[in-house]
Amino acid sequence: MERFLNNLEDSLAEEQGFSTVGVALALLLSFALIFSAARVYEVESVSGDIQNVADSAALAAENAVGEYCVIATMCDAVVLSLSLSSLCALGLSVAAACTPPTAALSQALLKSAQKLKQARDSFSEKAISALEELKLMLPLVAAAKATNVIAENANARNGVAYRGVAILVPWQTEPLEEHATTKTDDAFSAVDQKRDELEQLGAEAEKAAHEANRIKEEAYRYDCGSETNYCMYERAKNLAHLSGSENPYYSSSETWDFGVALARAQAYYRTRVGQEAPANDSVAEQARSALRKRFYHFATIELARGYVNNSEEGFDAFLPILPRNTEEMRETELYSEEVYKINLVEAGASGDGSTGSNIQKDGMFKLHAYDACPDLLRSHSRLGYGSLKDIEDDPVRFRICPECQLSPQSMGSVAAASTSIPNGFEYHYRKVAELAREYAEQREELDERSKKLKEEANGLFDSIAEAFDEAKTARIKIDPPGKYGAIAFVTTTDPGHTNFLSGFVSGSSSFSKRAAIAGATLLPESTESGKTAINSILDDYASTNAGALVGAERIVLDLWSGLIKGYGEGQDALSNGLKSAIDSLPLASESGLGQWAADLFESSLSALGLEPVDLSPQKAALINTAHIMSQDDSNFSLRLLSIKEEVLSAADTDSLFTDALSSAESSITDAIDSAEFTIQVATIKIIEGKVEIPITITLPQSIKDAATGTVQEGFSALKNAIESTSAYRRWE
Repeated sequence: MERFLNNLEDSLAEEQGFSTVGVALALLLSFALIFSAARVYEVESVSGDIQNVADSAALAAENAVGEYCVIATMCDAVVLSLSLSSLCALGLSVAAACTPPTAALSQALLKSAQKLKQARDSFSEKAISALEELKLMLPLVAAAKATNVIAENANARNGVAYRGVAILVPWQTEPLEEHATTKTDDAFSAVDQKRDELEQLGAEAEKAAHEANRIKEEAYRYDCGSETNYCMYERAKNLAHLSGSENPYYSSSETWDFGVALARAQAYYRTRVGQEAPANDSVAEQARSALRKRFYHFATIELARGYVNNSEEGFDAFLPILPRNTEEMRETELYSEEVYKINLVEAGASGDGSTGSNIQKDGMFKLHAYDACPDLLRSHSRLGYGSLKDIEDDPVRFRICPECQLSPQSMGSVAAASTSIPNGFEYHYRKVAELAREYAEQREELDERSKKLKEEANGLFDSIAEAFDEAKTARIKIDPPGKYGAIAFVTTTDPGHTNFLSGFVSGSSSFSKRAAIAGATLLPESTESGKTAINSILDDYASTNAGALVGAERIVLDLWSGLIKGYGEGQDALSNGLKSAIDSLPLASESGLGQWAADLFESSLSALGLEPVDLSPQKAALINTAHIMSQDDSNFSLRLLSIKEEVLSAADTDSLFTDALSSAESSITDAIDSAEFTIQVATIKIIEGKVEIPITITLPQSIKDAATGTVQEGFSALKNAIESTSAYRRWE
């Protein structure tokens, strides 16, 4: 033996070339390594195959959850849009009731709002019931899709067959509940009760506004209705030569108010006081000029007391009316002021008549219109000042001056002509002053009705705003089974055979049984498919005869379609839809209450803060199963998570794994037995018999059949795999 080994050593160490034995050994080692590597690759490949199958099964199961989310989102879009559009129509009904031109439309809007509310309540009830059924079926659909994927991934080349199951986490969620709509019901009840009263107040306010505007228009024409015809503007321009800011011209009564006329009159009389002068040197003309100046001075003082306060709160004005005759003059200071000089005519017995405080009481007296009256200048007995009232109080002692002819009638006639005919400034001013009083009466009536109407409307809008707050939270909750994810279990029922049988690698021609677990969850995807699903409802809407509708029905349908189309836009969609609806209403009126109500309603909703909905579709993505199970507190998830935590320890996890699968299998089996696979989610009945849009989901019976067989087979295969591998070392 020793000799043999020495010879072998010599042959292997020979430097002349390769020996036959060395080459043979090298080849044997090379082939052994090649076939070993190939076998390792094959083992890793088939092991990877089953993991890929498990991944695909988990993704298929979780994508079913994503489809449910699309359906639930559509239902929520319908419920929210119907809620918002019904309340918008309710608010528009209130606004329309505030003015006669839209009063009839108000009643129609209220009825349309009530129909929308009924449609919302009916749809919500049916949709929640249908979605609850879908939630019960969802784990079955997910399991069936997963088992189909598993079955389709059999490897014919290696003869591998797979069985498995996918379980949604959580398997069940809390039942959907119908939200209370107490505030919405209260708002509808309040509007229904108060609408007729609003309509009556609106009609009364409109009547008062019409009369007030008629009066204002008439007053405007007297003040500056023309640049060339007689009016205060034209008279002030030609008589007092006023211009610019003292004599402004307004082309419309909409921008004019009574304060313009008052300011013009004040400027006119201030100017006329300084301009007044006799036209000639005659005594009569000088007397008339003195009285005119006296009148202008009186008017200046009197008009200085005038005022005009015009605001949304009300109208309050005082435009003093100047005397146009002797009778009216007697009611003013022109009659009683002691500004006329007196002289003594002759002495006589004391009379019973009373005179001014600084007038001699004996003899006969005369009053003079101006200080340069010839009769006064000739007299040497100037006795102070008296009033026109003195002449009429003691006609026996007071005589009319033969020169200036001063008497109460003299002053009374100063403005008589200019007040009585259109070519006088006083004529037009008096008309404006009288109309201002009439306008104040109508404004008082208008303001009283408007105030009461606004109080009622404000209360109704507050009630509707509370209903909006309720509506934005009374939504369909998207809380499906599998919201945390789906877990797929896959095992081999026929592990397959190797394609690398050789003498270089020992072992069986068949692979060992294998198993894999995978998890998937939903993540948002940035595509437009979410909006497409919502728009599909509008496609059905377009196919109805809705386009033939007019009036209130047309308004509310356009409002609803705009809201559902803008479901993902939140507050912007609501604001834009409401603005469009308001613009379609003929709210213009003389009282302005309809537009006021619409603007108030629109502004009250601007602070609603309706959050936009993320319409990004949910797409399944692979995730570590531990992340899925850690969010769920069900028995299945807790046990499976325990297995993952203990798998590296020496603890026996087979019984835990079997218990977890048994718990899931029991839930699935019960659900299969009670499932119904054809569901009409609901029908959107916006206008009965005219606009009805069904949302229907039909699942074929084959899914139930597949669920009944393949799901149970998958659980059986998993349990068998656990039992057959419990004595072997686990891969780590």
